[in-house]
Amino acid sequence: MSIFGKYAPLYFAAGISVMPLGKKSKRPILNEWTAYGREMPTKAMQDMWVREYADNNIGIPFGPASNLCAIDIDTDDEALVSAILDELPDAVWRRRGKKGMGIIYKWAGQANFKLRNADNESVVEFLGMGNQLV
Repeated sequence: MSIFGKYAPLYFAAGISVMPLGKKSKRPILNEWTAYGREMPTKAMQDMWVREYADNNIGIPFGPASNLCAIDIDTDDEALVSAILDELPDAVWRRRGKKGMGIIYKWAGQANFKLRNADNESVVEFLGMGNQLV
């Protein structure tokens, strides 16, 4: 058993909608994955996913199902990351990735947006309804 099989039941028990992603991948394996940002999967669906996708990666679809959203900092420039963090409220959950950081907050219907640099590269992204984080 890997990430999804071990941790999905804990998220479900806490009222947080999660979904299986590809093994060692950020890609959702469910065509209808955005629906789970709007509503929790049924208990039967949760149990089936844990059985069938125990070795898969795990993703959090954002929206009203779990009332979660995220700020995705997409840069390795530590000075820029520090400046962004100085402007954000404290959060109880942060994940460092290969590049940048994901920070989860309570969702209240905010619209998604991206901030880009002069080279049109994404620097910061607000991930709400219709987005997910690994």
